[in-house]
Amino acid sequence: GTSDSKNQPDPRTSAGGFQQIQRPEDGAQETNFELPKTLELAFKPNKTTEDDENLATERKLLEEWRNREERKLQQERRHQEEWLQKEERKLQEERRKQEARWKQEEGRLQEARRQQEEKWKLEEVRLRGPQQ
Repeated sequence: GTSDSKNQPDPRTSAGGFQQIQRPEDGAQETNFELPKTLELAFKPNKTTEDDENLATERKLLEEWRNREERKLQQERRHQEEWLQKEERKLQEERRKQEARWKQEEGRLQEARRQQEEKWKLEEVRLRGPQQ
C-alpha cells in the first residue's frame, strides 16, 4: 500500500457489488470471500489492451484491499493473543494467592486441632482422677 491509498477508490465499491465478507470466528485461520463476476475476469486472459489495463488496475486494487484486510486480521489476532496472555497471568496470580490462603488456613486448622487434642488429653487425665 502507498500513503495516498485513501484517495484510491475502494475496490469493494468500484468493483461493483462486492459481497459482504464474513468475519471468521476467533482463531479461524482464513477469511473466505466471494468474488463478484467482474473481478473473476481479472484472473482470466483478456481480448483487448484496454480490458487488460482495467483488469490489471482492478487486480491491483483488489490485492491492496486484501493485504489491508489481512493486516487488520493479523492485528486483531495479535491483540486477542495479548489479551489472553494478560488474562492468563491474572488467573495464575489469583490462583497463587488462593493457594497461599489455603496453606495458611490449613496451618491454622492443624494448630487448632493440635490444641484441641491437648485439651482432650488434659481432660482425660483429669477425669481419670489421681493415679494410684
